[in-house]
Amino acid sequence: GSQRLTLSYRRWTDREAAGVIYTPQLLAPPAAWSGLSFIDEIDPDALSVPGSSARRCRILIPADPRTKPAQFLRVKAAKL
Repeated sequence: GSQRLTLSYRRWTDREAAGVIYTPQLLAPPAAWSGLSFIDEIDPDALSVPGSSARRCRILIPADPRTKPAQFLRVKAAKL
Protein backbone atom coordinates (compact mmCIF):
# COMPACT_ATOMS: atom_id res chain seq x y z
CA GLY A 1 0.00 0.00 0.00
CA SER A 2 0.87 3.67 0.02
CA GLN A 3 2.39 5.63 2.87
CA ARG A 4 2.14 9.32 3.75
CA LEU A 5 4.78 11.98 4.24
CA THR A 6 3.60 14.31 7.02
CA LEU A 7 4.86 17.75 8.05
CA SER A 8 3.50 19.14 11.33
CA TYR A 9 3.62 22.86 12.14
CA ARG A 10 1.91 25.56 14.22
CA ARG A 11 0.15 28.69 13.14
CA TRP A 12 0.55 31.33 15.86
CA THR A 13 -2.50 33.57 16.32
CA ASP A 14 -0.51 36.69 17.31
CA ARG A 15 1.74 36.37 14.26
CA GLU A 16 -1.21 35.91 11.93
CA ALA A 17 -2.79 39.04 13.47
CA ALA A 18 0.49 40.87 12.71
CA GLY A 19 0.23 39.88 9.03
CA VAL A 20 2.21 36.63 8.85
CA ILE A 21 0.83 34.19 6.29
CA TYR A 22 1.66 30.47 6.49
CA THR A 23 1.78 28.77 3.09
CA PRO A 24 2.40 25.01 2.91
CA GLN A 25 4.19 24.10 -0.32
CA LEU A 26 5.10 20.92 -2.19
CA LEU A 27 8.18 20.34 -4.33
CA ALA A 28 8.09 17.43 -6.74
CA PRO A 29 11.11 17.86 -9.04
CA PRO A 30 11.48 19.03 -11.73
CA ALA A 31 8.60 21.39 -10.84
CA ALA A 32 8.93 24.46 -8.60
CA TRP A 33 7.41 24.82 -5.12
CA SER A 34 3.62 24.93 -5.37
CA GLY A 35 0.56 24.94 -3.14
CA LEU A 36 -1.06 21.98 -4.88
CA SER A 37 -1.43 18.22 -4.43
CA PHE A 38 -1.41 17.81 -0.66
CA ILE A 39 -3.76 17.84 2.31
CA ASP A 40 -3.45 20.74 4.83
CA GLU A 41 -5.55 20.16 7.93
CA ILE A 42 -5.82 20.64 11.69
CA ASP A 43 -3.68 18.05 13.49
CA PRO A 44 -6.04 16.23 15.89
CA ASP A 45 -3.12 14.38 17.54
CA ALA A 46 -1.08 17.46 18.50
CA LEU A 47 -0.91 18.88 21.99
CA SER A 48 -2.99 21.98 22.59
CA VAL A 49 -0.86 25.13 22.96
CA PRO A 50 -2.67 28.39 23.79
CA GLY A 51 -2.39 30.99 21.04
CA SER A 52 -1.72 28.52 18.26
CA SER A 53 -3.32 26.10 15.87
CA ALA A 54 -1.58 22.76 15.26
CA ARG A 55 -1.61 21.87 11.57
CA ARG A 56 -0.30 19.07 9.38
CA CYS A 57 0.32 18.64 5.66
CA ARG A 58 0.24 15.18 4.11
CA ILE A 59 1.08 13.73 0.72
CA LEU A 60 0.80 10.16 -0.47
CA ILE A 61 4.02 8.28 -1.21
CA PRO A 62 3.61 5.47 -3.76
CA ALA A 63 4.28 1.92 -2.62
CA ASP A 64 7.17 1.81 -5.11
CA PRO A 65 9.04 5.16 -4.80
CA ARG A 66 10.82 4.51 -8.11
CA THR A 67 7.53 5.26 -9.89
CA LYS A 68 7.58 8.93 -8.82
CA PRO A 69 10.44 11.40 -8.17
CA ALA A 70 11.27 12.62 -4.67
CA GLN A 71 8.76 14.96 -3.04
CA PHE A 72 9.36 17.56 -0.34
CA LEU A 73 7.08 19.61 1.91
CA ARG A 74 7.77 22.98 3.54
CA VAL A 75 5.81 25.77 5.20
CA LYS A 76 6.68 29.26 4.04
CA ALA A 77 6.00 31.97 6.66
CA ALA A 78 6.02 35.49 5.26
CA LYS A 79 4.81 38.84 6.50
CA LEU A 80 2.61 40.91 4.20
